[in-house]
Amino acid sequence: MWTYAYLVIGALWHVTSLKGVISTECNTALGMESGVIKDAQITASHWLYKDQPSRHYDPTNARLNSKTPAGAWCSDGIEENLDQYIQIDLLKDTKVTGIATQGRTKYKEYIEKFQLLYQRDGDSQFRMYNESGTWKEFPANKDNDNTAHNYFIRPVIARRLRIYPRGEEFAIYCTRLEIYGCKWSHQLSALESYSGPFGSQKNGVVMEDSTYDGLKTNKFVSDGLGKLTDAVYGEKNSLLGSSGSPWVAYNTQNPEITFHFSEKKVIKQVMIHVNNNGNDIKVFQHLDVAISSDGKSFSNVKRYSTDDAQRQKIDAYPVVCNLGEVVAKHLRLRFTKDGDWLLISEVVFMTDTYPPKPVIPDRTTDNTDRGDKNTDDKDGGNQPFFTFAPEIVTPRGEPEKSTKDKDSKGLSFPIILTIALVTIVLAIIVGVIIFKSYNKKKNKKHERCNTSQPAHIQNNHKQDNLSLLAGGDERYMPAYHPQPMKTPQNTALIPQNGMYFQPPAMHQGGYNTKIMMS
Repeated sequence: MWTYAYLVIGALWHVTSLKGVISTECNTALGMESGVIKDAQITASHWLYKDQPSRHYDPTNARLNSKTPAGAWCSDGIEENLDQYIQIDLLKDTKVTGIATQGRTKYKEYIEKFQLLYQRDGDSQFRMYNESGTWKEFPANKDNDNTAHNYFIRPVIARRLRIYPRGEEFAIYCTRLEIYGCKWSHQLSALESYSGPFGSQKNGVVMEDSTYDGLKTNKFVSDGLGKLTDAVYGEKNSLLGSSGSPWVAYNTQNPEITFHFSEKKVIKQVMIHVNNNGNDIKVFQHLDVAISSDGKSFSNVKRYSTDDAQRQKIDAYPVVCNLGEVVAKHLRLRFTKDGDWLLISEVVFMTDTYPPKPVIPDRTTDNTDRGDKNTDDKDGGNQPFFTFAPEIVTPRGEPEKSTKDKDSKGLSFPIILTIALVTIVLAIIVGVIIFKSYNKKKNKKHERCNTSQPAHIQNNHKQDNLSLLAGGDERYMPAYHPQPMKTPQNTALIPQNGMYFQPPAMHQGGYNTKIMMS
């Protein structure tokens, strides 16, 4: 399935303390205290008594609020090694927004200040965390009990962090710490860096790419990342008069920004978060997109033009340009301004791995309207693809598993069981019907046999059977001699066809019926 690189849109920054700024959407503890960051990810250049086998003060003791016997990671003597550091490997590029530090448990040893170096995945060198053009020195602890939090004025995109303790009070440095931040959404698109104009100041308001961590030469930046990829989205009125502004302002007629990926990608969409106040700050008029495999020779693949509705919308909002499925390692955006100033705070790409993985089309949805009807102009109607919603990500390299086999396995047993039960019930019903039919026929046959025998045989069958058993011949059977019957007193005889019928009298052998002729 497609790997969608969506970002959290609308994440605003606010001041939380005297020590910096933190994003409300990106201040999660990354795992020093909880153990999510494993011991193998925590290393150091030195620690106290490093040569001893006990490793008593090694960097695994540097977890926030830990209560180990050592009480913290403690450096070697600073007179011998001034630039000692503790390093945390986050395993992949991560958006880091702050660091918390504590002193050593039960001992008055702590770090007074620290500086930060960081490295992105694939980089060979570490970068300094700069503010105002200098390597930032953060204030840390004043005792060993309290926790000092430092939040960055700009987020750091890094895989590895190196914290260098500083101070004059102690001969060694001891600290416990936690790292704060969140997942960096651009990590899935394999974005490596971008290059372009540094930006400008507008009416005294600094709207340069001041957080850019690459090279800066003559108002041109390269080999780094900055405001355009930090997942901080500016509001219409968030034109702050400091380096904390989320916007980069361009006043040249055709600013160009080139984005570089660490590998070839299938690029489907690009989103540009812009500002439009309807006066001197306006959304761009045209966007020309070009791609390249080597970063030198570019081919134009799309011209996007904004429509009247977009140009009349007075707000900060995303503009989405559909590219189809272009394959590139470098992508260049060339803007044609519509006003005096073009303000951009974020650029996002929706990408897939290259070569793309095969996808089984979903026949339950209509995909006929997803492509551009006119690839030369006005595809703003597809903008809802990027919404003001949390990030939705499918891990790269993991194709979506088909549910066909799972559904088949889940349905086969109930179906078989139902068929078996229905078959058993039908068999029982058929058996009952056959059994009742057989009994009914048997009873009718028995009745026919009984009605075909003479009355005297039916009523005297026991005596006859005894006679047959005794003699085994008809001559021994008693002869049948009808006898005249006197009418008993108080007995009513019912005349029937010339005869009187008297109810049978009970005797030891059963009923005996006598018939008298008139």
